[in-house]
Amino acid sequence: QQGPAVWVVDPDDNTVSLQNILVDRFETGKIVVIDGIADGTLVVTQGAQLLYPGRVVSFSEPGQ
Repeated sequence: QQGPAVWVVDPDDNTVSLQNILVDRFETGKIVVIDGIADGTLVVTQGAQLLYPGRVVSFSEPGQ
């Protein structure tokens, strides 16, 4: 795909898919997204290099 994208998790079956996003700006330790994902969407933040569409993932609570 072209442009910035993130891996999002389908909460029904824990599979991932790529979702294009629109980035507003980059800040230290943050990316400010202005379009492409809704509030509350589960986004993969670690291990993205191991993903492909439809891969099942598991996640841990923050700090674990």
